[in-house]
Amino acid sequence: MRMLNVLIYHQEEFEARGIQWVLEHQISQVAVEIVTDKQALLQQLEASPVNLLIMELEHQAENEKIEKILKDLGISWIGITMERTFEMASRALRWGASDLLLRPLNTSQLVRAVRSFIVSKRKAVFRENSTQQLRSVEEGEKDELEALNYSTLFLPSSYDLKELCFLALIVENKHDLKQLFERVQSFPFSFTFKPFLFNDIIFIVARKDGSTMWIEECNQFHSTWQQEQGSPLAIFINTNSVVEEQEATTINEAYLHTRQLTEIIFYLGFETVYERKSFGKWKVMDPFLTPYEQLEWIDMLQNQQAEKVKNWLSEEFLTLSSPYPNPTTVRVRLTSILAQIRRYMKARELHLTHWEKEYESLFEEIVETPVIYQIIQSMTNFCTRLLNTPSEKQGENPGTLKEKIERLIEVNYWNAQWGLDGAAKELNKHPAYISRAYSAAANRTFRQALNDYRINEAKKLLQESQLVIREIAKLTGFEYSSYFTNKFKNITGITPLAYRNVSKRG
Repeated sequence: MRMLNVLIYHQEEFEARGIQWVLEHQISQVAVEIVTDKQALLQQLEASPVNLLIMELEHQAENEKIEKILKDLGISWIGITMERTFEMASRALRWGASDLLLRPLNTSQLVRAVRSFIVSKRKAVFRENSTQQLRSVEEGEKDELEALNYSTLFLPSSYDLKELCFLALIVENKHDLKQLFERVQSFPFSFTFKPFLFNDIIFIVARKDGSTMWIEECNQFHSTWQQEQGSPLAIFINTNSVVEEQEATTINEAYLHTRQLTEIIFYLGFETVYERKSFGKWKVMDPFLTPYEQLEWIDMLQNQQAEKVKNWLSEEFLTLSSPYPNPTTVRVRLTSILAQIRRYMKARELHLTHWEKEYESLFEEIVETPVIYQIIQSMTNFCTRLLNTPSEKQGENPGTLKEKIERLIEVNYWNAQWGLDGAAKELNKHPAYISRAYSAAANRTFRQALNDYRINEAKKLLQESQLVIREIAKLTGFEYSSYFTNKFKNITGITPLAYRNVSKRG
């Protein structure tokens, strides 16, 4: 039963259209037609294959002809009524209704009733198929699927993949995998299949029979699992094993392709059923922050702009669409943001507190959490709380003050307007005190330390990017490119352009 043919018999066409819309949008592979008078109903039942009739009972007197046709043709039907009377219930029972729904109509109950009908039909098909398979085995015709084993998934094989479909089931809580496996084995799917249990997924090899409603059956299993267990579950249906334009030729390749399809969970999450006929290439994404993005993060953190951080993360990672970048690349990009957060923590002396453990936990989440939404939610919460936390107060000996000043240089070097006064304000000290204390501890002046750091950052950009000299000067805290060039030559002995050329030659 590939397409479910539903006939709605209702004198109120507007209400019938509403029922039709609900069924067509919530149940796949369903064809719904409407009739509004008794004569058209009788003609439709006799002329067309109808799997399910939905009929309102208010305007229907006893009609032996309708009752006879329903019984003779074995057509299941669902009644709709607003009369909560024994007479109406008795009529529905006598005519063999699958269900009786009361008005005002609850669309969820209607969809549930239709899906229940689908499941009952499939159970009948399943029992019939099981009986046929048992006869085949008794006659010595062993099904090829039964011969499959774990080694088949990893070694070359000669099966006709056009006759097979591949499914992968992934549950968010890995502890539920064994129970899920048992439920898969006992569920009345209409198709023949062989399941394989791994430590992270259940892989299924199923036989195509030309009539299987893959989405519908998997949705029904998904709903049953949610009702019984409640653990988030994703089901992948691979009806045509093609990955990056390469068609699978062995079960081993189909297994690997199906596994690759499951990586999309990172973006779309659990709680759903996916049918993928093919899997294209990942979109290219730079795994590291650009120099401009680094400065943007430094600025947001330094100015404690929690809302801006939240919006940046959301726009950068939660608006991605197909084709998606490789999840591994996204995870690397997220860790490059963590590096900026780490610098901020050090500058404000938060890395020596409980924030260190939270930072480490966040890093583990980025590496291991299966869904990007959960990662971004954790990062947003962490940054919001971090940016609302004051700096830790420590001792004021010159050695410690030197470390504080150098951490401030690290997060403020890009700002051409920042200097000794900015550091003094940040540390709540007089500029003259900061200058004397730092010079005594570091054996160089504050200005020398700031310029040295800026030139070192400029060297990195000259080596790793194609940015022009003017942009590099701006990114490293020099307002004018001419001043930057002079300062660079004074410190390194050569101009920025000459340094870039020497670096390229190795």
